[in-house]
Amino acid sequence: MNPNEQQMRASLAGAIDLSSLKNRAVQAPASSDSQAAASTDDDQPAASGSGVFELASLVNELSQANLRSFMAISNSVPVIVEFYTTRSEHSRDLSIKLAKLVRAADGRMVLARADADSSPELVKAFDVQSLPSVHVLLMGRPVALFAADQPEDAIAEVLTKVMFAAGQNEMTGTVTTTEGPEAAASEEPPVSPKHVAAISALNAGDLLLAEKEFAAVLADSPADVIAAEALSQIRLQLRLENVDFEKVLASSPENLDQVLLKADCVLATGELDAAFDLILDRFATEFAERDALRARLLDLFIAVGAGEAVVRARKRLTMLLY
Repeated sequence: MNPNEQQMRASLAGAIDLSSLKNRAVQAPASSDSQAAASTDDDQPAASGSGVFELASLVNELSQANLRSFMAISNSVPVIVEFYTTRSEHSRDLSIKLAKLVRAADGRMVLARADADSSPELVKAFDVQSLPSVHVLLMGRPVALFAADQPEDAIAEVLTKVMFAAGQNEMTGTVTTTEGPEAAASEEPPVSPKHVAAISALNAGDLLLAEKEFAAVLADSPADVIAAEALSQIRLQLRLENVDFEKVLASSPENLDQVLLKADCVLATGELDAAFDLILDRFATEFAERDALRARLLDLFIAVGAGEAVVRARKRLTMLLY
């Protein structure tokens, strides 16, 4: 496990303090309008006095109409609330992990998914700041857990803490379902239609075709961040095919191509700062190569997404330019 994952795990595991929930009055995380809409829900869960709820599935779609039902369930069972978007493949990856982990809890928690793009009222009610985003309803109270896709074991630690908090607040209910084993596959959020061909190529291991398909998407939709990120990642993988990592990492690059290749290899090991510095060090001295160096650096920024290393490298690049 690299230091970045260790730091993220520690951050996620300590992201919530739910000890103050005990004996707290139930507060609705929605406006009066959404409460009115919820009161018309025709799909109320069946509950016994022992706190056993019966739902069609442990993984459900959340809407204004059924919000009150899940708030009621959250008095006995934690309701994990996921705000996803079909515009993000990272969101889809997170959805798959959450569904797997919630199912593994054997009815001690339930997952409620909301399509953020079509549920602005819920986004506002839960004060969602970025997508994808994960929250929990406990005793009717919404608590933000984390944002963005994360490693599965880090997410598992957060959910374990949620279940511990539920136990501390005497939330001992369970959820039973009528779903079959095929439900897990059928409930994954849909892939954006424009990405289907590219993702199919990726799943088939055809990087060249995936590159072609994502490039076509980006040509048609230049603002498609997901396609841009995927394209940069695929091109990085293609550049690293058949590369002798040990040899390259131990080398002292002397020309432009060697610097760019070593930067790729260093990045692939997770050392983002070191990879960016390789390019920036040469950028500072080799003025004739600046266009190529800057283009590769910006491409790597896209491949890894936002982060502190990218912020630091962008700041240094700006200083070198001016």
